[in-house]
Amino acid sequence: MGKHVKKYSVLFVDDDVTVAKVAHELFEALDLDATITTCSLKALEIFNTDPMKFDLVITDYEMPNLKGDGLAKKIKQMRNNVPIILSTGNKNIYMKDIQSWGIDDLIIKPYSPEEIDGLIQRIIPK
Repeated sequence: MGKHVKKYSVLFVDDDVTVAKVAHELFEALDLDATITTCSLKALEIFNTDPMKFDLVITDYEMPNLKGDGLAKKIKQMRNNVPIILSTGNKNIYMKDIQSWGIDDLIIKPYSPEEIDGLIQRIIPK
């Protein structure tokens, strides 16, 4: 997996603590600066504090309080050009759905480090 020239900053949101821990290790291995939270409302707060800090947001879909689609809409209202990837185990969510939510891409769980790295390489503006 390639090292990035600039250390990209990712906001990762998943209410599953195990997924969050694995993501932390993965982003470290990919040499990404990751801010990880298990609460979508906390993610909104973090993003709102410094909307320009993040090069990418990766959010789970099914979460308490605020689901991934709602989180994406609120984040896009703060900064409409930040790429957002929806991470989900729900195979009934399709690209046509997520685009209307302001989400740029979709990755189905479980995914490999190579899959997420490839997606990140494609989605972050060069």
